[in-house]
Amino acid sequence: MAGLLVNIGGYSVKSNRESGNGSPDIVMQTVQIRKGRVILLELKIAGSIAEMEAACDRGLAQIEEQHYAEPFITEGYPEVKKYALSFCKKECMVKKAE
Repeated sequence: MAGLLVNIGGYSVKSNRESGNGSPDIVMQTVQIRKGRVILLELKIAGSIAEMEAACDRGLAQIEEQHYAEPFITEGYPEVKKYALSFCKKECMVKKAE
């Protein structure tokens, strides 16, 4: 998945980078910190289409429980966006943290 995001202009893409109490699956961050942005992506596999939303919810909960955003906030990034993606066969669901 990280390979698909590598050429997005203005972002550095890292996979399984240590952050907080664990490692988010993918971190995208701008080089500029003060006016920059970080995007955290947590990926989950669902056993069925019906389980996809719950898998996204687990991913968002993991981002919060493991404090993945804290190091970036401490570093001075004003914007940290959090997303969970769940996959089942060829289907994908994305949920954004509020």
